[in-house]
Amino acid sequence: MRQRIPIDQLAVGMHVVGLDISWLRTPFLCNRWTVSDPSQVETLKKCGARFVDIEVEEADEPAPPPEGETAEEDLTSEDRSISEDRPTTPSGPQTSLDTAVPRATETLQPTEAKPEGRPAQTRRSTLPPAARTSLDEELPRARETHTAAKNIIAKVMGDVRLGREINTEEAGKVVDSMIDSMLHNPDALISMSRLKSYDEYTFFHSVNTAILALGLGRHLSMNRDSLYLMGLGVFLHDVGKMKIPLEILNKPARLTTEEYEIIKQHALRGAELLTATKGLREAAIRPALEHHERINGTGYPFGRKQEELSLFGMIGAVTDIYDAITTDRVYHKAMQPHEALQYLYQVAQRGHIQAELVSRFVRCIGVYPVGSCVRLNTNELGVVERLRHERPLEPTILMVRDAQEAPIAPPRVLDLAAQTRKPIRSIAGVLLPLPHGIDPNAILDEAIRSRPKSWVA
Repeated sequence: MRQRIPIDQLAVGMHVVGLDISWLRTPFLCNRWTVSDPSQVETLKKCGARFVDIEVEEADEPAPPPEGETAEEDLTSEDRSISEDRPTTPSGPQTSLDTAVPRATETLQPTEAKPEGRPAQTRRSTLPPAARTSLDEELPRARETHTAAKNIIAKVMGDVRLGREINTEEAGKVVDSMIDSMLHNPDALISMSRLKSYDEYTFFHSVNTAILALGLGRHLSMNRDSLYLMGLGVFLHDVGKMKIPLEILNKPARLTTEEYEIIKQHALRGAELLTATKGLREAAIRPALEHHERINGTGYPFGRKQEELSLFGMIGAVTDIYDAITTDRVYHKAMQPHEALQYLYQVAQRGHIQAELVSRFVRCIGVYPVGSCVRLNTNELGVVERLRHERPLEPTILMVRDAQEAPIAPPRVLDLAAQTRKPIRSIAGVLLPLPHGIDPNAILDEAIRSRPKSWVA
């Protein structure tokens, strides 16, 4: 039986089934959860809740406790648990940030999440064994997945602009394909995140931010269900931009203060759109709502601090920043990957994003991500082909220019971690490839087709 009570009467063990405010104004994932700590009641009060709806079993309604005792003391562990007709995780009810999506302040451990209700054959409760394929094998599939994802997010954005319902089935399928590729060989799909488009920025940004988030999630040993929820959420994190006037969204100049305030509405508008989407779990809505929040409370839309934010939202914030600053925009030139990683460290030091997440992200994508164009200490130029995550400063390089920048054809393979001859080469810096006539994607593709013999300097 549903019963409305004043917030002051809410106690530990009561099962909340509704609030008199939107759940988006609270740090809880939905309106159905069991109070496990008095601080949760105080949090609801601070969020503006005055009344809550609780679930009371009519046949089993407990008698008032004897004088001098409290109802809390009489509650057993079974009384405190969520009712059997609601999904639970192994550690308890799948309801609030404490159980469904880890808070950003928690140690970054493998994350559990319940299935999204998709076909059984696409769901796995845990990550499968590392069935890695070579970069050569995975790159073509990764490229197809990236293209499909860009086309689907373009359709989703168009539907939102026209007031149509978001097709989460199509979006979910492409997120599954991303996860498959990420589990086969993460470097392949992460290398695709280098693909940018000035004219289709929002589409490429949505895809690339999701890819980077999935890479970080895999690095954190999230299970497949959690990867799916987070990946879908980050893939859709910018849908609210389709409710922003095009003349502001596509303005070829810096925004005015008033225009920036309008742009900032996209986070809340996106969360509202996703909340109204059938079959979409609340955990997948958090990245849209929180990707512009900052752990020191300086972000938007609500200025929430670290303890109020979800891990999915925090990961979305890190990858959103990284992809944005590595893309050419009207108001800034793209940073090179290593510069962007340094910038993320600076942002973390200022208290805006979580430093541990940034460290994990660097280890995930590498200091010199696949496809980076680098200059060696010998003045030779190369393209990063493979990473050594245990030795991030010593990837495998495809040598494409000699010290005088004359082409090396076919490219020679140099494993910086396995050199036996002098001079011992090392990376001196990262370059923009186009001014040097280098197309990293074409070079990687040709390397796959011709597969030159390994060469060690």
